[in-house]
Amino acid sequence: MSRERTNPVLIAIDTGDIRAASGLIAATTDHVGGVKLGLEYYMANGPEGVRKAAPGGVPLFLDVKLHDIPNTVAGAVSSAAQACTPDLMTIHAQGGPAMIRAAREASDAFGDARPRIIAVTVLTSLDDSDLAQMGVAGSTEEQVVRLGRMAVEAGADGLVCSPMEIGPLREALGMTPILVVPGIRPAGSAVGDQKRVMTPREAVEAGASYIVVGQGDHGGRRSSCCGKGGGRRGAGPMSVSVKICGLGTPADVDAALEGGADAVGFVFYPPSPRNLDPETAATLAERAGAVLKVGLFVDPEDAWLDKVLAKVPLDIIQLHGSETPARVEQIRARTGLPAMKAIKISDAEDFGAVGDYDSAASWLLFDARPPKGQGKGLPGGNGVAFDWRLMQGRTCQQPWMLSGGLHADNVREAVETSGAGWVDVSSGVESEPGRKDPKRIAEFLAAAKSI
Repeated sequence: MSRERTNPVLIAIDTGDIRAASGLIAATTDHVGGVKLGLEYYMANGPEGVRKAAPGGVPLFLDVKLHDIPNTVAGAVSSAAQACTPDLMTIHAQGGPAMIRAAREASDAFGDARPRIIAVTVLTSLDDSDLAQMGVAGSTEEQVVRLGRMAVEAGADGLVCSPMEIGPLREALGMTPILVVPGIRPAGSAVGDQKRVMTPREAVEAGASYIVVGQGDHGGRRSSCCGKGGGRRGAGPMSVSVKICGLGTPADVDAALEGGADAVGFVFYPPSPRNLDPETAATLAERAGAVLKVGLFVDPEDAWLDKVLAKVPLDIIQLHGSETPARVEQIRARTGLPAMKAIKISDAEDFGAVGDYDSAASWLLFDARPPKGQGKGLPGGNGVAFDWRLMQGRTCQQPWMLSGGLHADNVREAVETSGAGWVDVSSGVESEPGRKDPKRIAEFLAAAKSI
C-alpha cells in the first residue's frame, strides 16, 4: 500500500487455501487499499504461499502478531521482510519495549522498503471482563492507551486497536501513529467473535488510518453458499457485484462501465454468437480499464490459451466445458491466472462435483444446464435458470458467482434466494443472442446494485 494512504480498506483474506486466496485477491485488489494475510494462511503456506497469492505490486498487511524474545522477533521481522516484502507487519505490544525496539531496528535495515511495524494492543475479541480474568487492572480503553503509548515510544509505527479506542488513542498520541482497525462491520451485520465493533464510515471519521474488513464469516474454512466468498455476508444492505459476460463492441463495454459493472467477460469459443478473436478482445480489454477482465473458454487447447493471452490482458480464466480438476490445475499453472470453473446445475445431485474442484479452481460459477432437446447446446448464455433454492445451506471453499437466466426483473429474487454476492449475466441483457442492449445492461446493473 502506498505510504500515503489513498484507500483505507484492507480486505482480510480469511483462508488457508492458496487458490481461494488468489481468487479473492485478484477480484478485489483494484478496489481496496491492500490485503491482509494472517497467521492461518502464513502457517499453512509460508512465505512462498504469500508470494503466490499476493505477488509484487499487491499491497500487503502481514498480520502474524509476533510475540517472543527480542532476538527471535527481530530475526522473524528480517526473514518476513526479505521473503514477503509486506507494507505493514504486526507484533504484540505486550512483548514489551525491548522486543518492539528490536523489531523496529530489524525493519529499519530495509530502508524505504521496510515493513511498518504495527503493535497489537488488546485483541478485539477481548473486553473488560476478559482482561479482569487475565489479571489486568483497569478498563480495556485504559490498557489500550497504556500499551499504545509504550509501543509508539519504543518505535512502533502504529497500532492495532478496536474502533472504540480510536478516539482515546488519537487524543493521547496525536495523528502521527498509524491506526489499523479491525472489528469493522456494516450496519446490521453479524459481529461474530468481535466484541468491540463499528461501521466503516464511523471508524474512518473517528480517525482510523486503515480499516480491516472481512470477506466472509470467521466460522470455518469452508463457506456457506449463502454466506461467504461469493455469497452475501450478514443481514445488512450489501451491494451485489456484477459481471457482464459476452461483450463484443466498444458500446457494450461503455454501457457496462457506466452502469458500474465489477467485471466484464469476453468469450473465446467459436460456436458461440459472442465469440471474439484475440485482436478485438484486446481492444475491448484496454477500453475496460481497471475492472476485472474474465476470459471464457470451453475445453481450450494450450495453443488457443497461449494465443489469446499473448494479446488479451485477462485477470481470470473461466472454464465452461468438461474440464477435469487436473486440467483446471494445468491451466492455472500454465497461465499463472486464477481459474473459475463452471458447474452446471439442474438438480441437487449436480452439486456433487463441487468438492472435486476444491483444490483446483480459484472460483466457481453455478449455471443452469443447457435446455433439454438442444443437444449439448451452448455451455452458457442460454437464458435458462435453475432452482436457486438448491444453493441454500451448501458450502463452497472458493468465492462463487451465480449465473443462468438472470435479468433485471429477477436478479433480486435470485440473490435473496441463493445468497449470491456475485452475479453473472449475458443473455439477460441482450436483444438477441450475441447482441447486447445498453438499456438492458443499465437496467440490470441498477437492479443488482439496489439490492
